[in-house]
Amino acid sequence: MKKKPVGPILLDRGKSISLQTQVTLGLKELIQAGALDPGEPVPSSRELARDLQVSRNTIINAYDRLVGEGYLDSSPRRGLFVSESLAHMAGLRKKRSSGSFPEIPPPPPMEVIDPVTRPKPFRPSQPDVRLFPLTLWNRMRARILKKNGMNILHYHSELALGLPVLRHSLASYLRNSRGVRCEWRQIAITTGSQQALFLLANLLLHPRKRVFMEDPGYLGARLAWARVGAYIQPVPVDENGLKLPPVKKGLEPALIYTTPSR
Repeated sequence: MKKKPVGPILLDRGKSISLQTQVTLGLKELIQAGALDPGEPVPSSRELARDLQVSRNTIINAYDRLVGEGYLDSSPRRGLFVSESLAHMAGLRKKRSSGSFPEIPPPPPMEVIDPVTRPKPFRPSQPDVRLFPLTLWNRMRARILKKNGMNILHYHSELALGLPVLRHSLASYLRNSRGVRCEWRQIAITTGSQQALFLLANLLLHPRKRVFMEDPGYLGARLAWARVGAYIQPVPVDENGLKLPPVKKGLEPALIYTTPSR
């Protein structure tokens, strides 16, 4: 299939935003604007790196991010394509340009899902696993195992906080994508959010210490605080976040737990 030339992506090397992020955002804008249609192949990393005069790794990392975010699909031995799941965007663009009001599409046919694995409504930590970039994950896993062999399977005995290269990568991602400024040495890799909460509970709390926690709140966090014997005080939440109560001297909380959106 012939590849359509990618439209202009303007890079500013004087910006604090990395070139990788600028390329990612530029490709997103082209896809959203319809310059690249669903199902269309994108240039190879070598071609785009040459056109933009950046390193090939910059383009590879940008492509990997777009695959992970659902903008691109990877097809073995064929290349990368704009995700077919974005076809509805093209349909809405055509209807808007014609001045017609977008019609409500008929509901898709019901998909049979195993009741054991079906995400349940209003249950935290239940993502749609069908959105996981399995193809990219398998490719990266095979690459790392081929390079490091069995050594990768017992790294935790020597690196309790996680692989330094992964911590460096996360620090860069958090800085560029989330605006979180932290050093890689401040990052610890855990088996999941629940283990991280249990570690924080043991580090920061003692029996009968007071915890302010939003109500309603995350049950997993409540279990972590209760496990160390902390006193949990529910705090109501309104449209602006936690409504912290007046605190008497000697009853100050050792920890306040709230979700990032608050």
